[in-house]
Formats: sequence, structure tokens, C-alpha cells
Amino acid sequence: MRLLPTNSVLGTLEIVEIYIYYDGPRLFACRNKAQQIFLAIWMNDNEWLYVPVSPSRFQSVRSGAITLFEAIRHAEDKSVLEVKMSLEGQTLSVRDIPCEDLPADWLPDPGERLAYGDAKSNFLSSASQLERDSGREVFFIRLYENQPGRSEVPAKRLGPLLFTFQEALDALGQSIAGESTNRGPIPAGMLVATQMSLVSTEAGSFGLTLAASSIQSLFGNTVAADALDGFVSLIEIGSDIQKLTEQLVKLKTRAASKYRKFLREVVSTNTDLTIDWNSARPGRGRKARMPISTAVDALAAVEGIETKLSEQLQVECVLVGLNIRKRTYEINEVREQKKYSGRIADEAVSDVQHARINDRYTATLRENFETNPVTGEEKSKWELVALKQL
Repeated sequence: MRLLPTNSVLGTLEIVEIYIYYDGPRLFACRNKAQQIFLAIWMNDNEWLYVPVSPSRFQSVRSGAITLFEAIRHAEDKSVLEVKMSLEGQTLSVRDIPCEDLPADWLPDPGERLAYGDAKSNFLSSASQLERDSGREVFFIRLYENQPGRSEVPAKRLGPLLFTFQEALDALGQSIAGESTNRGPIPAGMLVATQMSLVSTEAGSFGLTLAASSIQSLFGNTVAADALDGFVSLIEIGSDIQKLTEQLVKLKTRAASKYRKFLREVVSTNTDLTIDWNSARPGRGRKARMPISTAVDALAAVEGIETKLSEQLQVECVLVGLNIRKRTYEINEVREQKKYSGRIADEAVSDVQHARINDRYTATLRENFETNPVTGEEKSKWELVALKQL
């Protein structure tokens, strides 16, 4: 018995997942060559309902965020397709039915849900395969596995997470290519070579699929692939201080700083992190996972390592501005009357609790670099890491 209709407006179909099987598939997902996804529901011996769904809608149904009743009764196109086939698999008819005209006995119980949000769907795997076939690196990120059932991320959290991820790749690509410096902007050509694009999102925990904007060379190498390899290696190391130190010393200060900023966003978002790298070059891609507890420890470790790597400056100064709540400072250096201002580091919070304006101090400053998200220009910032009264 043939399951899928042929020579119809649905196109050439293939099954990607089966959810109910009883003497054959009774509820499954399929797609055509144009990547249109359908949920197929068996009605009787020769009658099926085909519900067209978008990738994001499919993931919501698949993960249980949307019930099967809702998926059919309120289909995105306001209609579903009734497909009748002969026992030999010949397509007899395909009829468009408005959702409002569906008989009640054709619909599942209102509470019926699927629960497949714990793994990446075959649809996304296929999308990744298509990206691999085009010579691009594909990177899948899953968030919130430590918060079951959560399928959304606030925009204010997701934006900085993706921004710092891209910054880390930029710095890693530059360092691995042997072009790393701790001052000045990263060359435009390097930024293009490491650029990642968001391809799709997935509900059920929360998944992101990104693909490198550049394709592999004739020899199967890209700067993006090297940068991703370095990033996965850091995630694999986790919070092992010795291995992190060895790796970050090789990568230099800028890469350490950008990775620290990424970890800070992961911790602020309070999410586990699971990554799956599908490389265009055989044998390179791999998976890694960082629980939130490991991310917290890794952030503390990287901050300590970065302190050792970063350039530090010790000056005699007068404290002219202090905001403990916002954690900002302003000082005037005594000898050259140079002004410094910026953020107060965690390790200096206890030093400034009882500091007084216009008193003289010895300040220890650490140089950091901040990137303008619009222009990509980097500016040097001095972070206060210690303040001792003279």
C-alpha cells in the first residue's frame, strides 16, 4: 500500500518523522522538494488530511507547544487538504477544505500533543545537510535544556548572546589565522570571513541554526570553520583552569576577552548550552555541551585568566566620580592630569564601598576593548580592578 500521494499538487513527498504507527503510519510529517512541510493524519482506508505548516509552526507542534487540535483547526493557511487515494496508491482527488468547515469527528481531542522537543528534528537535520552540500559551515545552538518546556527567549537576552558569539568567532578567527593583535579594529576581510547568518529557529527548549556566510575553498578550508573549531574546543574544555589557560594564552587577550563576554551572556540568560557543528569538510564537525553550572565556573576562570593576560596600569589619582549602584568610576591621574573612567570590576567592589570623593588613591586599571555594534569599531576602556587609599 502506498502512503504518499503521487502526481498531485502536493509535489513529490518524503516522510521525515512518524508519530503514530498502527498497521502502518497514521500520523506523520512529510515534505516535498520545495521543503514545504505537511502533517498527514489518517482518516479512513483511503482518506487523509494534509496540513501545510511553516518550519516554526512545525517545531511548535512537534514540541507540544501547540496541540494537534490547534494545528488542524487553526491551520496557518486557514484550510487543509483532503487527499483520497486508491489502495494501490493512485491519487484520486485533492480537495481544499476551509478549517471552519471541518467536521468535529475529523479533529483530535483538544488536549492531544506531540512531545518531540528534546531532539533536533529530521527537518532541521535535512536543512543542515542542504547547507553542508552548498559548502557552508552550519552551527546549531540549543538553549534552556535546564528549563523544560521553555520555548521562547526574550529579545534583550538573545540579541547580546548572538552578538557576543559572533564577536568571539571574529577574535578566534583572527587569532587562529595568525593575525591577532590586541589593539585596533579587526580587519574587514576577517569579519566577512567569520560572519554567521541566522538560518532558522526552533521551539522546544529553543534552537538556533546558523550558517557561515562564506563557502569553503577548493581545499575545504574556511576561516569560519577554524573559528568554530576553536569555539567548540573552548566549550569542550568547560571550566578546567589549566586547559583554559593553555588555550587562551595561545589565542591572546582579545579572544579571551570576547569569550568572557559570551560566557557572561550565557550566565545572565541562565541557560544550558548545547552546540552541534556540522562542517562542510568531512571529519571536522562535532557536538559539545555546557551546563549552566559549568558556564558559571568557566566565566570565573576566564575572568581570572584574562586578568593575567590583560595589560594593567597602576596610577596615583584623585577620585572625582563614583556610582556604586551603576558600578562606574572616574579618576584624575595626579602626574599627567589624565582622566580615566569606566566600569568597576567585580574584584574592586569591596575597595570602593567606603571610598570618598577627592581623596587620593592608587588605582589599578585593566584595559578592555568594547565594540561598537553598528560600526564594528573597537575602543579601549579602562576597568577599575583595585583602589587603595594612599
